[in-house]
Amino acid sequence: MTEKVILDCDCSFDIPGCDVDDGLTIMYLLGAPTIDLVGVTLSQGNSDWAGVLGATRRLKDRLHLPFNYYFAPDTGEQPQLAASDFLVQTVNAHPHEITLLGTGGLTNIKRALVIDPLFLNKVKRVVLMGGNCFPLVINGHQVGELNFKIDPAAAQLIFASGVPLIIMNGHMTMEALFSRDFSQRLAAKLQATLPADRYQYFATAINDWMKLQEHDLDLPGFCNWDITTAVYLEHPEYFTSEQVYLASDQSAIAEAGRITLVDHSSRMITMPAHIKDFAAFNDLVYRRLLAGLQQD
Repeated sequence: MTEKVILDCDCSFDIPGCDVDDGLTIMYLLGAPTIDLVGVTLSQGNSDWAGVLGATRRLKDRLHLPFNYYFAPDTGEQPQLAASDFLVQTVNAHPHEITLLGTGGLTNIKRALVIDPLFLNKVKRVVLMGGNCFPLVINGHQVGELNFKIDPAAAQLIFASGVPLIIMNGHMTMEALFSRDFSQRLAAKLQATLPADRYQYFATAINDWMKLQEHDLDLPGFCNWDITTAVYLEHPEYFTSEQVYLASDQSAIAEAGRITLVDHSSRMITMPAHIKDFAAFNDLVYRRLLAGLQQD
């Protein structure tokens, strides 16, 4: 049985100085046999609306990836179908069947709720990458939260909605290291199987981001934050399964992407604290990326 998924993301795969993990998440979802990637809606975050739109177009075209994307009028272009309209129409056509992954700013979901206030009541579940519960420090370098604080009002609406919610926060997802060794293993396989232009496009984006993270955070690679949402769909057992209670006041999201927890409340969600089986996690990512990149 396949799971219908919409990815709402801020893809910036080939933009200098911007993260590649949203693009990798698209590739993963395309390579997963039990996931039906119904569409990708584009948000701001790693880059602005227009930057994300351009990067997604290039990712799709340069790597020949078979997915449809939808964007907002904020790009300066008028889409045939805006991202928020696509969300509402698709969820209404498949009530309680769509899993929504959010790996960027969550404005599209807020706009979908304006169109249909019951939108989230008809979603199967929401899996978000973002937020922190205390300052996030990597090798002595403090790392700022991005996704939730881009549009804190949107995050607060999702938190309060009652939709089944899983949050892959920054503390856990920093464990998802896309190491140089892993990259070399993947590159060797792709170089032997992909046309040269596609391989070069992929490898250049990965290497450029890896070099920047090695320099800025002293990491032997980079954190593959967003892809944890996709892995969770297939194998939640690779993660610990903590459940936490959300405070009714989530105003700290606006300042630092901070998620406020309490000992007990009416709103309980799943928020894994650790990747439990990193070897299995990496092996799955390797296989799904290979499959996703070799669609034709």
